Amino acid sequence: MGSLQSPDEEIKLSKEPLEKIASHDEGLPTRQALLEALKAERPSPWSPNLRKLYVFCLIAFLCSLMNGYDGSIFGSLPALDSFRKQFGVQKNGSKIGYISAMYTVGAICSLPFSGPACDIRGRKWGTFIGCIIVVACTFVSATARGVPQFVAGRFLLGFGVNIVRSTSSIWCAEVCPPAYRGIIMAFYNCTYAVGSLIAAGVTRGSAGYEGNKSWQIPL
Repeated sequence: MGSLQSPDEEIKLSKEPLEKIASHDEGLPTRQALLEALKAERPSPWSPNLRKLYVFCLIAFLCSLMNGYDGSIFGSLPALDSFRKQFGVQKNGSKIGYISAMYTVGAICSLPFSGPACDIRGRKWGTFIGCIIVVACTFVSATARGVPQFVAGRFLLGFGVNIVRSTSSIWCAEVCPPAYRGIIMAFYNCTYAVGSLIAAGVTRGSAGYEGNKSWQIPL
């Protein structure tokens, strides 16, 4: 059994010079040492484990692509005559600005929930829950017959997409080896632009359809 320290001994320990306490940090590795260790332990980029990891990271990339798609799709919809006729909006004006802003408002309102979504059940569960919200809100927006329903769908869509963006990016950064984390996360961020390009292409391709299909297909 270990003996308890007397109050006098505790006082002596508390009077240890601060310089001596600070010197304990000298045993920590320097930044250069960490970089050298990282270079020495760099895994093969084509090892079986990393190839499997790349497949999983593609799922996270799709989350970023979805963010780029949903964040950009509304910029093209007001150019469609059927969309403007259905919701009584013009190519510009306060009404179209109000509808467009609801996506960002939903993303802002999701901030208090993004952290718990990451931590309570883990990153994958947070991503799954966010994707469920996105799928549900996609149907709400695509089947809208009036501005209130469409606005509600855009608001909740921004809410869900922001949760997915938060959880998927954290998960991707955590599972990647440090040696390749920067490259993989760069690809993750680039898929946002890919999603924006796809949104523009899909809207352009559906412009030839008659009726509401021209704006429902992109959504």
